[in-house]
Amino acid sequence: MADELKGKRVAFLFTDGAEQVEVTEPLEAVRKAGAETDIVSLEKGEVEMWKHFDKGDKMTAEVAVADADPSDYDGLVLPGGVANPDQLRLNKDAVKFVRAFRAGQARWRDLPRTVDAGRDRSGQGPQGDIVAEPSDRPAQRRRGLG
Repeated sequence: MADELKGKRVAFLFTDGAEQVEVTEPLEAVRKAGAETDIVSLEKGEVEMWKHFDKGDKMTAEVAVADADPSDYDGLVLPGGVANPDQLRLNKDAVKFVRAFRAGQARWRDLPRTVDAGRDRSGQGPQGDIVAEPSDRPAQRRRGLG
């Protein structure tokens, strides 16, 4: 497993509130597999992770999502957490990055999270469409969301 991802570059996109274990364990595994990794966040600088409802460790984001180029990456990890997914959904640069990455990575059938860019209940809100919806979700459910 040490060289499975050698020569690959993976972006970890998260912000304050990401669940620490959902960042650190995949990050360690991807690095052990030989990939180069970049921590991407809403802004460069410190990002505070959480351990359930308690503040956790901080990690430094080397790249602001507005400056990140999806074509530079072979993989994308979107860790979960208490506040992380909601903050990413509401940030136009994060949504743009995920959409562009998704469009350029046709071999990836699914993303680990649905990114639903701040849509209001009518579905007419800013950028109101689903970026990625798991293909195993029933078609009726997909239509209701998208």
